[in-house]
Amino acid sequence: MLIGIFFFFKIFMTIKILINLNTAVHERMLKHVLSSLIRFFDKLPSAQILNRFSGDMGILDKNNWNNVFDFVDGFFYISSFLLYLCIVAPLMLLPILAISYCLYKAKGFFSKSCLALTKLDLALRSPLYSEFSSLLHGLNIVRIYG
Repeated sequence: MLIGIFFFFKIFMTIKILINLNTAVHERMLKHVLSSLIRFFDKLPSAQILNRFSGDMGILDKNNWNNVFDFVDGFFYISSFLLYLCIVAPLMLLPILAISYCLYKAKGFFSKSCLALTKLDLALRSPLYSEFSSLLHGLNIVRIYG
């Protein structure tokens, strides 16, 4: 019974966090794109902007469910384990805090390179979307003039 309540709470928290996260990110992305200067739209082709926007939203829709569920699940398990550890052996908190700090610094180092690789991947895909957009515009002209 307690496990069922715990699992329901994990699912509920995952859905709540995921909906709030996706909504906030989508609103921020749309606000930044709409409030950008005209020079931004002149410099970048529309296919690259659309590719970036749709790629980021696709990542949010596909990957965030597993990430958020794993985060909530891990948070509950780790917090219950740390609570148990504080009760049984309080001196173990010092090494745990040191290791946590090191992992946090490592995450900050590797997340920058991961973000740069994602941007590079999306930038390399944009010519394909640009060609596809040009192809669609060309098909309309061919259909009109027969």
